[in-house]
Amino acid sequence: MKAAEHFANINTAMFYYKAITTVFIFVLFFCSSGAYANNINVDNFNELINSAPQSGDTITFTNNLTSYSSISEHFENLNITFEGNNYYINGLNTFVGFIVNRESLFNSVNIINCKGQEYQNSAFAGAIYNTDGTAEITNSRFSGNFVDSHNLDFGVGGAVYNLNNGTMSINSSVFENNYASGAGSYGGAIANGYADTGVENMTIDNSIFENNHAYGTVISYGGAIYNRENIKINNSIFTNNYTDITDGLFGYGGSIFNIGNMEINNTKINGSYVTGANSIAAAGGAIYNEADLYIKNSIINNSYAEDPGGASGGAIYNDIDGTTTIENTLIENNKLITNNGLGGAVGNKGTLIIINSTMKDNYENDSVKNDIYNDNGIIKFEGEGTTNILSGIDGSGSIEKNGSGVLNLGGNNQRYSGSFALNAGTLNLLKDADYFSAGSTVFGNGVNFNMQNGQINNINFGSMTLNGQSNIFPDVNFKTNTMDTISAVSISGDGTIFVPNLNLTGSPAGNFISIPFADNILKDSVKYNQRIIKTPIFDYLSSYNSLNGYFDFSRQGFNSGILVSQIAAQLAGYLVETDTFNNVFSNLDMVMIAQKNKRAALQFLNQSAYTGNSALFSPVLIPEQRGGAWFKPYSILENVPLKNGPTVSNVGYGSLFGAETELRKIKRGWYGLFGGYGMYNGSHQAYDGNGIYNNGGLLGAYGAFYKNNFFSLLTVNAGANSAAANTYFGRENFTMLNTGISQKSGCNLALFNDKLIIQPSIMTSYVFVNTFDYSGSAGVDINTNPLNAIHIEPQIKLIGNFKNFLQPYISVSMVWNIIDKAKFRANDVYLPELSVKPYVRYGAGMQKRWGERLTGFFEAMIRNGGRNGIGFQLGLRISI
Repeated sequence: MKAAEHFANINTAMFYYKAITTVFIFVLFFCSSGAYANNINVDNFNELINSAPQSGDTITFTNNLTSYSSISEHFENLNITFEGNNYYINGLNTFVGFIVNRESLFNSVNIINCKGQEYQNSAFAGAIYNTDGTAEITNSRFSGNFVDSHNLDFGVGGAVYNLNNGTMSINSSVFENNYASGAGSYGGAIANGYADTGVENMTIDNSIFENNHAYGTVISYGGAIYNRENIKINNSIFTNNYTDITDGLFGYGGSIFNIGNMEINNTKINGSYVTGANSIAAAGGAIYNEADLYIKNSIINNSYAEDPGGASGGAIYNDIDGTTTIENTLIENNKLITNNGLGGAVGNKGTLIIINSTMKDNYENDSVKNDIYNDNGIIKFEGEGTTNILSGIDGSGSIEKNGSGVLNLGGNNQRYSGSFALNAGTLNLLKDADYFSAGSTVFGNGVNFNMQNGQINNINFGSMTLNGQSNIFPDVNFKTNTMDTISAVSISGDGTIFVPNLNLTGSPAGNFISIPFADNILKDSVKYNQRIIKTPIFDYLSSYNSLNGYFDFSRQGFNSGILVSQIAAQLAGYLVETDTFNNVFSNLDMVMIAQKNKRAALQFLNQSAYTGNSALFSPVLIPEQRGGAWFKPYSILENVPLKNGPTVSNVGYGSLFGAETELRKIKRGWYGLFGGYGMYNGSHQAYDGNGIYNNGGLLGAYGAFYKNNFFSLLTVNAGANSAAANTYFGRENFTMLNTGISQKSGCNLALFNDKLIIQPSIMTSYVFVNTFDYSGSAGVDINTNPLNAIHIEPQIKLIGNFKNFLQPYISVSMVWNIIDKAKFRANDVYLPELSVKPYVRYGAGMQKRWGERLTGFFEAMIRNGGRNGIGFQLGLRISI
């Protein structure tokens, strides 16, 4: 029993020992982890230095702090947070900033005028030195911090230095007026890595770098940032940062020097520069790259590299070991200030990859535009979008166009003498651009080489290789009878050069023209499908002759687009006038068809005793004893096969509205009425791919005269039309003035006790249409003589007189248009005289009167012959 009790006591003691030990270890861990972290408020620099924080503590500034000594190692080996509340620490250009090596956070801390750490003859990290730690900087400002080795050794990181496997993140912060100075200077604001001391990582987001610089008496790298390891920059702005080698030899990267891995996204770099006096090299006005650089969705502008002896890369210099990728980025208005400039925007000695980006208005000196100088490097144009190189490429090496996208090439490219491979996609040679003086050219299958820029280019491809079918698009200038030409030193491969179409300038003169295109080396490789081409005035049959490499053009006839103004004059001018006459006269010829016992009341017309209740004078739209107002909409759907011209699809529409007097007794048995009207008319003509829209209006007056069974109608009007034509060459606008006079006379022959009326009549008209001179979209001057036309239309009309004032009718007429030709000239060429052929017009109508005030009618008239289609008209009149 005692042995058992002894072992039981031992077990109990061991249990309590383990429990106490566990609690003790937990307490130590809990305390060391900062669970009991303190917040330390400091109101002056003395309180900061004497704060004695522990890991996990937060130091909060409650006032501006002015240094009286260096901070240096005071906060080493601590996990610590600094809450600045936007107060500053001022180093008075004398005292040193922070060294941190654990986890540290600087939030809303402003560090100004701090001096860098010093080691032997070197200086580094003006404000913060992060060595093997993890540092975070947010919402902070670094101003006037510096490192200065007094030209004895290196100066690294004017404000921030990240080294020895350190990791830093910088967000929403400002770096201004910081600098690094020494015999060698690295990063006026920030240095990420320096020597081979580990792998440093840094991210910069939403931050501003302004007026930072690096000055070196021997070398100077990165006015704002020097990177040796890994850095990502997002959504930031760099302004007026620079590298100064006025007294030095090598100056690289006005804002950024990269010899590691760098990504720049959605960032603007403006006004950066490298400046020197008689240095050996000044390169990369904004960025110098010697490793891996990726720039995306950014803008680099107004930067430059300056040195009298020579400068390279006004915006970017990519050295021999560098790979620079530029995507969706604009690089513009950069330059070199030198007597020997290489690359107004980019100087490339390594590999340069450009994706969907634009370079423009960059200068290699004061007067010569240039975007890229390729110093035996490799340039690759990739992607599926559009890349614009608008100021030219110079140098040597190789250029590849890959991907399905478009390369728009502008500027002077003749100084590039390397190789060019158009492996995929499209190259557009822009206006005022020259092709490379390429030693060799490769065309891949399905590529497009577009020379259609409105000027004549004579291109030599050097040693040409054709892989599959490539497409080439040349210009033809008929003013000089020349076209783009292609030639080569030699040819290899089994491919062909296909010409899909030709871009034409000028109007050819002559029935047959032959123009050289391909030289003896390339002529057998060119393919073209002969076709009709449209020149401003004539159509030509174009073909390619592989025996001599010439394109041949033989005249076929007039280009249909040159006829738009003539067609508008005929259909929107002349025919609208004749249709208006018919519409105005519609049913005015039916005033005197009432039955005899009702017409007898005419003798009482205009007498005071007349009540107006017994006679029927006008079955539709004709005033009876009262005046009235009327409205007549109409529409036309037809094809018009013009004489000496094309068949035109014509759609017309419009409305007439007017008012008229009562029917009055005049003299000697004559009765009459008088009225006035206005009209809107619109129409659309289409033929051979051309379209014309017309809108216009007119004003007119009319009179109608009746005696027994005889009637005579007269109208006169004037108006104007505005036409907008769309042709093969573009849009044309012109104006027409039209006027006319028409007269219609006839008689009524009554049968079956006035229940059937046979009405023969004849209408004659004169129309004047003047189309004002204008210049067409193809640069052709259109001059016209007015159209003077006479229209004759005999007609037979059968009218029924039924009860309840219902009067149906049928009608047939024959229309002749005589003297309806107008002379139009395109430049000095007379165009064919178009006219409307004779046609028959027939159809039926119905009119009805409701009570004593309201009358209406509808009619449909078919046209056959010179016009083929149908016209509709409605009418409504109310007596007043």
